[in-house]
Amino acid sequence: MRSAGKRELVGHETRRSVALKGGCAVLFGLPFAAMGGFMILASSGVLPAEDSSFHASRLIVGAIGGLFLLAGLVVIGSGVAGLLRGLRVRRRQRERPWEPWYWDHPWDPQAYRLGTVGKTVTDVVGMVAVSVFVTPFCVYFFPFGLVFGLLAAVGWGFVAYRWLQRLKYGASELQFARFPFFLGDELDASLGGSARLRGYTNLKLTLRCVEEKVERRGKSNGVVAYALYEDEREYAAGEVDLGQGPPARLVALITEDSPPLQLSFRLPDQPELSTSLSADEPRYWELEVKAEIPGIDYKAVFLLPVYARA
Repeated sequence: MRSAGKRELVGHETRRSVALKGGCAVLFGLPFAAMGGFMILASSGVLPAEDSSFHASRLIVGAIGGLFLLAGLVVIGSGVAGLLRGLRVRRRQRERPWEPWYWDHPWDPQAYRLGTVGKTVTDVVGMVAVSVFVTPFCVYFFPFGLVFGLLAAVGWGFVAYRWLQRLKYGASELQFARFPFFLGDELDASLGGSARLRGYTNLKLTLRCVEEKVERRGKSNGVVAYALYEDEREYAAGEVDLGQGPPARLVALITEDSPPLQLSFRLPDQPELSTSLSADEPRYWELEVKAEIPGIDYKAVFLLPVYARA
């Protein structure tokens, strides 16, 4: 089923953050880092400070200062990374101005991969940092501070679910038949490891073009995702031949060697839907594969290099 009308995607995981970027992020993070460094130096005695000037123990003040320093350094690091990424994009754009797939995003021309060990480890490290940050609020602002602890617990729940998906299905890879894909042509790709989808009760493939906008909702700004184009295909159990064998187990210790699942879609001939991931309000194509399987369901969202011809 195809649809070309603009539709808001509720709950869609966006690729843009409302956070400050580049030089603005560096300037925003500097006061936090400076304040945190000052608190650490003062609490440790490196900078002279009377005990009467502390409203809590020096250890607690130093710990809070460490949180401020860490938060500031993270924001500064993000800003520096954004500046370097912008320089890379502009340099490569000058080299090949008519080939946006060359500079718009660091594509792998062979495939797009999800669920790697590095990503799952990053999720855990991120939640550890969040937990460390909210712990003082939970302790010293009890019981109201428990709200922060609850949010951290929800985050840990998402991380645990992703780890279970990783254990059951392993990493996912969508291989491209060509690079890039052009609007108006066929999009041919293959999903590696089709055996992982055996035993599905419902399989849904959704090709969509997404555009993200920063909009004011209530009293704050937020990133809202809109589907500009969608092509959905849904299959009942048994409609797709995935070969013989048992369905995916809870822990995929050994990945079965199985033929890839061949996928093909006709892309619309609409140049205005060309991918633009480097823009402040990005537009991109993705393929969502969802399979309802007893136990933990399979879900993967692959980014696609779809561009208009120059």
